[in-house]
Amino acid sequence: MRLNKFEEKTVGKILDHIIDKTDITVPNSIKIAEAGKSLDNKYGVLAIKDQNDKVVQVVSKSDITHILSNEITLNTSNLIKDIQTRIHYNPIKVDDNVRKVLDFIIANKIDNLVLVDKDGKYHGIINKNKLKDAIEEMVD
Repeated sequence: MRLNKFEEKTVGKILDHIIDKTDITVPNSIKIAEAGKSLDNKYGVLAIKDQNDKVVQVVSKSDITHILSNEITLNTSNLIKDIQTRIHYNPIKVDDNVRKVLDFIIANKIDNLVLVDKDGKYHGIINKNKLKDAIEEMVD
């Protein structure tokens, strides 16, 4: 797949129609057990936000399930911000170019990517397969 003509295009400008704006955020002061109940969204991830509404971490269903089923690591009364995830959170902005987004998804083997705005606040989530389909449509 040739992406040369999209290298400098931002995700938000050319792919806004596939960004889901469903709010999947929770405050970093929520307990792990409570966060587990919030994971009933179709993406299986939560965007953890600080007191200024900036996304500071993304936690997957498997991260929380592992902790809830294996309480030796953390007590479920601990806060969600105490979870150590397998992927170091590196915010991907809606203004980042398509190549950066694809590289991040491929390098980290993730299916759903949380996007933030220029201020680090939650913008939406993009699914890997929808992204791939949208790019293929534009390339054809």
